[in-house]
Amino acid sequence: MNNFSQLKIILSLVFSLVLYGIVGFMITEGWSFADSVYMTIITISTVGYNEVHELSTMGRWHVIILILSSLGSVAYAFSYVTQKLLETRYFFRRKMERSIEKLEDHFIIAGYGRMGKKICSILQNNNKKYVVIDKNEQSDDSLQKHELYYLEGDVTDDGILTKAGVSRAKGLVTVVDSVSDNVYCTLTARSLNDSLFIVSRSVSERGTTNLLRAGADKVINPYDAGGHAMAQILLKPSAVEFIELTTGSETLGFVIDEIPIIDSSPLIGKSIKNSKIRDDYNILIAAIKDSDGSINFNPKSDVTLSKGDTLIAFGKLENINALGSLK
Repeated sequence: MNNFSQLKIILSLVFSLVLYGIVGFMITEGWSFADSVYMTIITISTVGYNEVHELSTMGRWHVIILILSSLGSVAYAFSYVTQKLLETRYFFRRKMERSIEKLEDHFIIAGYGRMGKKICSILQNNNKKYVVIDKNEQSDDSLQKHELYYLEGDVTDDGILTKAGVSRAKGLVTVVDSVSDNVYCTLTARSLNDSLFIVSRSVSERGTTNLLRAGADKVINPYDAGGHAMAQILLKPSAVEFIELTTGSETLGFVIDEIPIIDSSPLIGKSIKNSKIRDDYNILIAAIKDSDGSINFNPKSDVTLSKGDTLIAFGKLENINALGSLK
């Protein structure tokens, strides 16, 4: 039965119920049309006003039948509305899951607490695709408002990680409260994707050691990181201000970003000078990370770019994106 047919049934029931009540009061009690309408409405709605006239025995039986009939109609209407709400939620979630299935080179955020929300905000500001996994339920309105791909579930469950596209993902951040959950999530994700870049949170040296053993590439202790940042602000305020300018969300458009030299890149085999990166894109190459992981800081202009290199570039965001799109 389609939605229109169900709606017609509900409206027909309501109309028939009201009509039955009006006609019944007019016949059994001899009331006027206005009094019959009034009594029918207050009976169906159960608002509890006094009777307009004293009811006869037949009138009372009529009221009993009217109340029982209205309860059945209300129950049917309630089940219909509930069904529609559940269907709307199901189709919204299913549509979101289908969108997640199409994602590639995205990020997975395991944990949606204060730190997880901050990470999502930064990724969103940088137009990065990401999926959030958390055990707490989020309303559909909230997900639509924040344009969030969200999976409700246990971050240690390989099924939920698979549903989040861990095999196609570029990176994973584990920031749940439990250290053991972070370790298990890292271990599971690593087993599902060897090339996945994993960043985990830990508040202890033991947790850091376990996370690195589980396969995390980087482990961040928020207390160490926060203390270090505050000390640097005290000691080197100007230097920190410059770093915040290039890495913070509130910038003048300048960013530090990494640009991988892929197989099809026209930059392969060219020196920094001949590539005209600075002339054409007004970008400064601050460092080059080789395929073996070594980093050449402030490279000379005659350094040749090779496949597998990663450029650490400083410049305007639009210029960085333009250079990164070269294929």
